[in-house]
Amino acid sequence: MKNGTVKISCALAALALVVTAGLSGCGANSDDANSATQQSSVSGQNNEAGKKSVVKTPDLSKISWNVDPAAEGNTPRLALSYTNGLDVDLLEFKVSYSLKNEVTDDQLQSLFGGDDWTTPEDVRDSGLSCDAIKYVAVGESGMEYCTVGAFKTSVTNQMDLWNVAQIDAEYYDSSNKTLQKIQYFPSNKRTVKEGPATAAFKWVAGKHASMIPKPDVSVVKNMNDSDDSLYFHAYSADPNMMQNYVSQCEQMGWKVESQTEYTTAFAVKDGYKLTVQQSDYMSVSLNKEE
Repeated sequence: MKNGTVKISCALAALALVVTAGLSGCGANSDDANSATQQSSVSGQNNEAGKKSVVKTPDLSKISWNVDPAAEGNTPRLALSYTNGLDVDLLEFKVSYSLKNEVTDDQLQSLFGGDDWTTPEDVRDSGLSCDAIKYVAVGESGMEYCTVGAFKTSVTNQMDLWNVAQIDAEYYDSSNKTLQKIQYFPSNKRTVKEGPATAAFKWVAGKHASMIPKPDVSVVKNMNDSDDSLYFHAYSADPNMMQNYVSQCEQMGWKVESQTEYTTAFAVKDGYKLTVQQSDYMSVSLNKEE
C-alpha cells in the first residue's frame, strides 16, 4: 500500500499541475522552487514599474570587501571597506556576523570586559554588524565602522570569533527607477531578492512639501509629513547635493541663518524652521516653530 499511496499522490499532484499551470510537480527540488519564486518576484516588480524587461538579480559575491582595524580619531575601531563591483548603484551594504559555536563566555569576557555596558550575553545577543548606508555608485568605494549592538566597537582583535552570517544590500535600478533589497548567504553562495521593488523617489505632496523645493536627486526615502513637521532623506552620488539643495531653498525665499560643513539652518519663515544636514545622505527637516 505504500507504493500505491505514492502513485496516487503523484497523480493528484500532476492533476493539480494541469489545473493551476503554476505549481511544481512531484520530484521538484528546492533550487527549482527558489528559482521560480525569484522569477515571479522579478516579474511582479517590472509590472509595477511598467517595464517588460526582466532585471537580473545582482550577484553580491562580486563586491570586494574587507573588515580591518581602523581608527576614528584616536579611538581604535573595526571598519568595513568595500568597492561596488556591480552594474547598479548601492544605497546600503551590510555584513552581519554570528559567533562561532566554540566561542566561550570566558573569551568574550576577556575581550569585551573593559566596556561597562558589554557582557558575554550582550555580545551573543547583539552580534557584530558592519552597515554602510550611503550612495555608492558603480566602481566607487565606501567605508563604515562596525558595531556590536548599537555601539561602535573598539575591540579590533575579535574577528577570529565570528563567521559571516549574511550580506544585505539595497540597490537603485535606474531603468525602472526602483529600489530593491537583496541578500547573500555564504552557506549556499546565492543572492536572492528580499521582497518586491519599491519606488525610488517617494514624495508626499501637501502643504509642507509645497514650502520647500523638491530635491533634484534620484532617491528620496523615509519621507514623513505630520501636522507640524516634515522630513525626508535624499541620496545621490553628487558630493555637492547639500549645497545645491541649499541654493534651491534660497531661491524659494529661505535665508541661511547658520552654516557648517555638514549642516545648514535657515531663519524662521512663515512660522517654520528648516534644517538641511548631510553626512552619508542628506537629511531635510521642516518644523513648526513653537
